[in-house]
Amino acid sequence: MIKEQRAVFLCVLTLLVYVGTIFFEKGFFAFPFPLNEVFLFVLSATFFNWNSGESKRLILLFGIAILFRLLSQVFIWSFLLSEQNFDFFETIFVFDFFYGLYLILIICFSVFLFKEKKKKTNILSRGSLIGLFLISFIIPEVEFFALVLMTIMAFFLKRNEPVYFLIILFFILELFKVITYLSN
Repeated sequence: MIKEQRAVFLCVLTLLVYVGTIFFEKGFFAFPFPLNEVFLFVLSATFFNWNSGESKRLILLFGIAILFRLLSQVFIWSFLLSEQNFDFFETIFVFDFFYGLYLILIICFSVFLFKEKKKKTNILSRGSLIGLFLISFIIPEVEFFALVLMTIMAFFLKRNEPVYFLIILFFILELFKVITYLSN
């Protein structure tokens, strides 16, 4: 197991132990999904330090996209701002601006990640992926389906690059979020 796989495995294992503890104490599943972006950003920064070349550029693009997604979360800003400033941020659409930047960067990331093959199925799947991410600006729940498609596309490339482990972790964390919503 390479160090990137171990890091992703330890992150998922930590979350499962946390959820198991809450389940045995309270009797329900509660994943700490507001911290998903924090986990992804920290692991992206770690992977960025560990790697070089094309992987490093892709990890940097993914990390910046996750940073913008982190900045689009109301939960994070509620700790940093007073109530007056928080209301002002909501009225000027700062959260939507950061979410839009996240979507633009994640679309660029997916285009650069899957640019190598020129098969018709790859062009169709990239177009579908971009379309789903664009729709997710209006309907945020669609982002999960775009992430499922991105994970499937990454799985079929079968390359052992660190950026793919970040995609898999992203999918697992979003799946935990969906499980939390559906179980409660």
